[in-house]
Amino acid sequence: KITKIVDGVKTKKNEEQSATTPATTPSLQLATPQKFSLHLTKIPYTATQSTIRFAFLQKGCHVTSIRLVYDTNQSTGEKHFRGVAFVDLADEISFQKGLEFHQTAFLGGGRKVNVRVTKSK
Repeated sequence: KITKIVDGVKTKKNEEQSATTPATTPSLQLATPQKFSLHLTKIPYTATQSTIRFAFLQKGCHVTSIRLVYDTNQSTGEKHFRGVAFVDLADEISFQKGLEFHQTAFLGGGRKVNVRVTKSK
């Protein structure tokens, strides 16, 4: 008999048979770490990484990183904050609390911030 692992599933195959049958022992699969990342839009243009981090900390969230999105003026090279950020959180509880910011006035801005789950490309 030949034992083969395909896509994390252990199978046994007789050399004279072409059919594959699942093995009775469970295979070990590596757990992929879950990512807790939020995409924020309509953030006040005056916001900084520090002010965003502070707002999340006040809500009880454990922030691991914040990435702000900038536009660059082609003629002057000057960067302008677009009002968009990605906030990575440490755990599920922080992630759920962060989602509660959706459609609320954020950092004293007049617009209501949009908070969505970050989708990877």
